[in-house]
Amino acid sequence: MNQQLQRSSSYHRAFILNCVRHYGPLSRTEIREHTAIRMATITESVKGLLEEGILCEGDSVAGRFKRGRKFAQLHLDCAFGYAVGVEFDCDHLCGVILDIQAHTVQQRRSEASFAPTQEEGICQLTDFIHRTLEAAAIPLDKVIGIG
Repeated sequence: MNQQLQRSSSYHRAFILNCVRHYGPLSRTEIREHTAIRMATITESVKGLLEEGILCEGDSVAGRFKRGRKFAQLHLDCAFGYAVGVEFDCDHLCGVILDIQAHTVQQRRSEASFAPTQEEGICQLTDFIHRTLEAAAIPLDKVIGIG
C-alpha cells in the first residue's frame, strides 16, 4: 500500500508541476480547477515542491470575486536546475543551457577538431560543457540533465 501511495504522490506532483509550467503562475485553487486533484493533495504536494525549491510563491492576487483572502501565485523557480544540450560533429561544438522553464540562459559555439580516440573526444565534450557552465556562472550541482 505504501508503494501505491508513493506512485500516486509522484503522479500528483508531476501533474501539478506540468500544470504550473503550462498555465502558470497559478494559485492552488486554479490548479484544482485545471487538474481536479483534491485540495488536500494539492496543498501537501505544493508544500513539498516549495520545500525542495522547485516551485516558489510570487505575488498574491485577489480571487475571482475580488473579496476575501488573496491567493499566492505559484511558479517554477528558474534557478532550481538547468539542462545542458550539446551538438557536435567533426568540426564544431554547440551548447545551450536552459532553465526549467526552457528559457535559454547561455549559448556557445566552438570550432573543434575531435581527437582520434573516444576517451579524448569525451574529454573535449566534458571540457566544453564545463566552460559553458562557467560562462553562465552555473555550478555543476545545479545541472539536472545533459543531452
